[in-house]
Amino acid sequence: MDVYEAYLLQLPRYGDKGKKALNPGFARVNAMVEAMGHPHARLDCVHVAGTNGKGSTAAMTAAILQSSGLHRVGLYTSPHLVSMRERIRCDGVPVPSAWMNAAVRKYRPVMDTVRPSFFEAVTALAFLYFAERNVSVAVIEAGLGGRLDATNIVTPRLSIVTGIDYDHMNVLGNSLEDIAREKGGIIKQGVPLLTATRQPEALAVLKAIASARSASVHVAQRECTVAAKHHEHGLTLSVTTPETTHATLTVGLAGLHQATNATLAIRAAELAGRAGPAAVRAGLRNVRALSGFRGRLETIALAPRTVVDVAHNPAGLRSALAYARSRCDGRLFVLFGLVRSKDAAKMARALFDSRAIVYTCRVAARRGYSADQLAGILRTWQVPVARAGTWEAAWEHAQARAHAENDLILVCGSHYLAGALLEGLGMINES
Repeated sequence: MDVYEAYLLQLPRYGDKGKKALNPGFARVNAMVEAMGHPHARLDCVHVAGTNGKGSTAAMTAAILQSSGLHRVGLYTSPHLVSMRERIRCDGVPVPSAWMNAAVRKYRPVMDTVRPSFFEAVTALAFLYFAERNVSVAVIEAGLGGRLDATNIVTPRLSIVTGIDYDHMNVLGNSLEDIAREKGGIIKQGVPLLTATRQPEALAVLKAIASARSASVHVAQRECTVAAKHHEHGLTLSVTTPETTHATLTVGLAGLHQATNATLAIRAAELAGRAGPAAVRAGLRNVRALSGFRGRLETIALAPRTVVDVAHNPAGLRSALAYARSRCDGRLFVLFGLVRSKDAAKMARALFDSRAIVYTCRVAARRGYSADQLAGILRTWQVPVARAGTWEAAWEHAQARAHAENDLILVCGSHYLAGALLEGLGMINES
């Protein structure tokens, strides 16, 4: 294990400790960036928050900006699948281990003093790396919420709230208005807001915050029209924006829900002044290669068709299951793992409605359900659980049962599960 991994992984992580890892306020991240020379203040950036779709929107926005000919484009996302280096990318390439080791050695004394969380430390390091690489623009995805998120010390050229739904209610609140208030906390004075939020009550909250901060509001579904359909490896769509029409675009991320995220990315690039037709077309088509983005309805095998997705809340799971059913003429097998903070009951109902054959898998996180615990919850909701155990055993059993031509295997429920499977099958390249 590298020096940076050994040190950073012993810091409090939300994935392991949940709410106990959160210590609201900006004192710690501000102390770190002050010691680093305020690198965040030197960044031209786009800030992205939202319940679902923020990672995909961030990746597609970065890919379009990169295709527009900018010198360098930074991309900060979370969580990672296998290596924390995935979180910090420049032109799609993860931050080098040597840089991470040197930076952690240099700034360990200040970290030892201020005692940041894992996310706060990695966020500060991301800002430093992007500043040192002199990126033309950095696309920054918020972690949890927005208002009190460590990324919220930036002043961007554009704020994006992809959409609002129920997730992390133990931290963000139990109503859509409460969640919108937390996500809308990224809106800055005079900085335009772009959103695809549809619920009237949530959108009203975002607009009120924007009005109080003299920020213009761009609602994607009101400014743009979209026509989309599936193709074998992703999505085809045509988008008309206030500036132009982009016809017959190929999106390298699958699922009809990506039409909304792609529209946000196009409109974001327009508002940033970097949305030439060629850049939009190339960025969306090559988003995986340009951003290094993985595990979003990613087809990793065809016989039987096998799809990996990091959907980990009810809305995301329903989208993943709907996509899987649309690509499946026969039986649907689901390898499913979950952490305890998620709404297992709502996700169980989604699995029941999908008529899937489910394998529950242990998630390698301190807050992860054991396979047997998760199976018990799902069976309470009459979900047919075939087996409970490791992902390796579930994979082997599902592969043996699934018909090569008609059935489909979906792996979902957690970044931990998606990452473990992709790494275990030798499908992760960190270079």
